[in-house]
Amino acid sequence: MKKSMSGQLSNRERLYYSRQMIMPGWDEETQVQLKESKVLVIGAGGLSCPMLQNLVRAGVGHIGIVDGDSIQYSNLHRQSLFEVDDVGRSKAMVAAEKLKSINPHVTIEVHHHYLTQRNAEELFTRFDIVADGTDNFPTRYLVNDYAVKFNLINVFAAINGFEGQLAVFNYPLGEHQRSGHYRDIFPLPPPSDEVPNCAEHGVLGTTTSTMGSLQAAEIIKVILRSENVFYNKLVHIDLQSLEQRQIQYIPGGEPDWNSISATEYDHKLCVPAKEEISMLEKYYEELLQLYREVDSLQWVDVRSKKEHLIDPFSGRNIPWNTKQNVSQYKTDRPVVFYCQTGKRSAEVLQLFLKQYPKAEAYSLKGGVEKWLYDSQKSSQ
Repeated sequence: MKKSMSGQLSNRERLYYSRQMIMPGWDEETQVQLKESKVLVIGAGGLSCPMLQNLVRAGVGHIGIVDGDSIQYSNLHRQSLFEVDDVGRSKAMVAAEKLKSINPHVTIEVHHHYLTQRNAEELFTRFDIVADGTDNFPTRYLVNDYAVKFNLINVFAAINGFEGQLAVFNYPLGEHQRSGHYRDIFPLPPPSDEVPNCAEHGVLGTTTSTMGSLQAAEIIKVILRSENVFYNKLVHIDLQSLEQRQIQYIPGGEPDWNSISATEYDHKLCVPAKEEISMLEKYYEELLQLYREVDSLQWVDVRSKKEHLIDPFSGRNIPWNTKQNVSQYKTDRPVVFYCQTGKRSAEVLQLFLKQYPKAEAYSLKGGVEKWLYDSQKSSQ
């Protein structure tokens, strides 16, 4: 990162950051380094919300937020920037609003779309650091590979239940030399049918807030070129036992680009359905208008058995995790696939129609969550 050190702090900025500027080894020049830094945050969910709040409060001057998702009611227990009244709105846009109210001295750049191969180059070439706050492997590998291609430092975190991981990838160590990257530890993504969907993992808010805060701390260390930046090793933290395990790895240089298939970046787990499927995504009320009797439809819950038991709707539960499950669905009457938010069911609908192109089938738009939310509002 090139720092001109020509920036100045206003009196209001000095007041805002006064408590951290009196720390040993921290002065106005240090604060200007943060002010002049540019961090691109991928995702605005459980990890990114606490990470963003900490970066903004610390005074990181220019932050880009990339997320094409909207706020769901089930996000609120762990995504600390959002409130009930925000449900249905863009995560990236709401996050930017809240962050600007926390610190008006920073610039927040909103990108209300998902990270793809088509937009990655334009985004990555304008920032110094990328912070991976994603929850799926395709985007994780996309972030890693484009960070390597465009010489960005990649500060990574991941969570599962009570456990978390943290690492700094592609950190500059000298002229033309950088630390290892994500593929040096995990060369290839796991098969898609072995990876639980983002709604099936199970997430605890204390885990996301802890790991997101640690991620922010590491980003600040990277900006300030701390001697203790966590590169060439990955830490695994168990928040139940408070045990930490460090995994050191040997950098392997740039990935073998010829061996990487573009299909590794297919975001099949958490993105909206393709355009040709979107016309078959229907809200509950729309389905009632098309079919006056609910019983005339075949309702299929593609969520896990545990999700189905927690929140039973009215359909048959056939959990979806592999393509072979598609053959279990009957075609003798219209099928409505549903899940928690409508994302998994849209994916199942695509697979179903490939196998049964003449079948009459739909995906419940917004999922059970939307139906329950609307039902509660109408009963008030």
